[in-house]
Amino acid sequence: MSHFAVVRRHKPHQSHNVLTSPSFRPDIQGLRAFAVVVVILDHLLQWPAGGFIGVDIFFVVSGFLITGQLIRQYESTGRISLKDFYLRRIKRILPASLLVLIVTVIAAKLIFNASRSAETLIDGFWAALFSANWRFAFAGTDYFQADGPVSPLQHYWSLSVEEQFYFVWPWIMVASFFVFLRGDRRRNPRSVRLVVGTSIVLLSALSFAWALHETQSSPGIAYFSTLSRAWELGVGAFLAVLMPQLANIPHKYRTPLARSAALGLLLSVFVISSASSFPAPAALFPVVCTAVLIAAGTGSVPHSGLFVFTNRVSGYLGNISFSLYLWHFPVIVFMLQILDEGSTYYALSIVLMLFCAVSCYHLVEDPLRKPNWRKRCIGVLQHPSTMSKNFVHSVFGFICVLTVALVTFVLVFPPHVVSASDNHFVPRTAISEARVEEELPAGISALQAELSTALQADSWPILEPTMDEAINSAQAPSPIASCGDPGPISLEDCFLGPVDASHVAIVMGDSIALTMANPIQKALGNDWKVISYGMYGCSFSSVVVDNPDPAITEGCAERNEESVRTVHDLKPEAVFIANSYAPRTKLGADAPMSPSQWSDTVREAATSLTTDVDNIIFVAAPPSDKDPKECYNRVGSPSDCVSSIPSSWSETFSSESRMATANNWAFIDSRSLYCVDRACPAFAGGVATKSDRAHITIEYGEMIAPALRELMPASVGGK
Repeated sequence: MSHFAVVRRHKPHQSHNVLTSPSFRPDIQGLRAFAVVVVILDHLLQWPAGGFIGVDIFFVVSGFLITGQLIRQYESTGRISLKDFYLRRIKRILPASLLVLIVTVIAAKLIFNASRSAETLIDGFWAALFSANWRFAFAGTDYFQADGPVSPLQHYWSLSVEEQFYFVWPWIMVASFFVFLRGDRRRNPRSVRLVVGTSIVLLSALSFAWALHETQSSPGIAYFSTLSRAWELGVGAFLAVLMPQLANIPHKYRTPLARSAALGLLLSVFVISSASSFPAPAALFPVVCTAVLIAAGTGSVPHSGLFVFTNRVSGYLGNISFSLYLWHFPVIVFMLQILDEGSTYYALSIVLMLFCAVSCYHLVEDPLRKPNWRKRCIGVLQHPSTMSKNFVHSVFGFICVLTVALVTFVLVFPPHVVSASDNHFVPRTAISEARVEEELPAGISALQAELSTALQADSWPILEPTMDEAINSAQAPSPIASCGDPGPISLEDCFLGPVDASHVAIVMGDSIALTMANPIQKALGNDWKVISYGMYGCSFSSVVVDNPDPAITEGCAERNEESVRTVHDLKPEAVFIANSYAPRTKLGADAPMSPSQWSDTVREAATSLTTDVDNIIFVAAPPSDKDPKECYNRVGSPSDCVSSIPSSWSETFSSESRMATANNWAFIDSRSLYCVDRACPAFAGGVATKSDRAHITIEYGEMIAPALRELMPASVGGK
């Protein structure tokens, strides 16, 4: 992020005025080092819990440095050169940030599956336009509880917030000076700072008030929103306005203030967590601590006693903090695709991110910081023979870092290209007889054999559809897929099987019901018509479950009522109920229901059907563990995508099965359809099993139909 606005060094014998000239601030370099280290620790180790407050430190530092530069320019020249300001931002930000974007997008193409690679490319486009924060906010990204794979460019959101601030703030300052200081040709410093300070206070107060509101109403958006974050940069900007007053702080108070602030920052990374109301008001604590530490160091006489922030190591980490911030997250995300978490993963990730950051800083960033870089670049275009050393270093460095980063991935972790003969399946004769028990029905036995074979594969076979095609594919065949949207359904359209079938069944529930409708119809046979009342995100229960989409929350109760009315009218031979086993929160409640509470709501809803249908059959949802969108990549193996059965799934499974048994309702234990000994492969028999974490593919649904029939009660033709 652009928290690296340079604070120029001065030779020891030079004097300077605190109002007109910046001095080298080792404490600010230490702040940058602290901020980037805690962010990396949070992303790499998920410790400390509040490591993400490093971004808030960067915001305060950026607001302070940039506003100070603009004020000093106006006080000394009577104007703010927007052209020079934006050119400085471009030269300091674009080379390194674009380099990381290019490397990340190419690496994603080499490593990720097609779907995730395409999303990374889109993320890169928005990041290049400094709009990544809005991309992630409106995509429904939850910074603290990511549901699905994390973008390797997600950290660009903070850079986007800063650049949006930089784009707007200088114009506000220029407009304020034009309106209020047109007659002040002497550029009275008090008047200048009064105008800027008043603007900052008003805008920051509005931003903080909005942050309080948005944190409560839309916390996911609030985290990424520029409107909810601007007050943090405003605090730093207000410090720049107060520099004349801060310079007068008695020296004896500076060290205690700085140490207290440093202690507050240290405490904040342990006290603040994902459960805190963030960014408002929780971010106020680290923001104020950062402001106090900066204030304590403002003045011509430096304070002492803050060695942890002012030593050479902290200073160097502060120097490379921008490059380190840019590189660390792609490295972490890509290494997770290649290695399992452990000491090797942690060590290699740290080494690689440091290598990339140091190379980028010295070969790309630093050369462009040198004086007259723009004039020299123009000179190169006019007279190539006069190409400056710094310019050569920058171009050469850009190419070197790009090449080394990509070659490292390709040589060390070459993508595996599967050929038509590259199906490393263990012959079925090698499968342990213990896994394929003779007493199992034929369909289940055959399916278990395919699953066992898949578990022994050491490379990805040719699949139809391919894993790339299966990921995020439709959850239900076209005749009923659109029936899962909110609103009334048509009995003439939302069914599978022969229209004049002699038997009728209804499937109710959420997206799992939609997914299971087709295999249920195939299992029942051609003399059955299956009507689908499943709705995306709408579980069949007696309560309204909260959902991020208001349309689903509002339409769910109506869909459940409509399905019950249809049962009363049609009196079908069977009703199948299939809900996902994800935790659910009752509308208006603060915490998710327990498995037993959830089962009670399903029991209440199912009881309303008993007078009109004899066969109520619950179908256990597929175990939801690994998401192929995240685990499948071009450098991994099938074992990376072997799921287990989560304890949370097992708890809901047990509760629902006990509830069904207690009420004399049938319950289909679906584990044998997906797993062998609690291990669940991502494919079987040349077919991808799942399209995401919880939903099976249409093709696998048809494959499991014979085994599913054998699990059904005899009253509907099962064995």
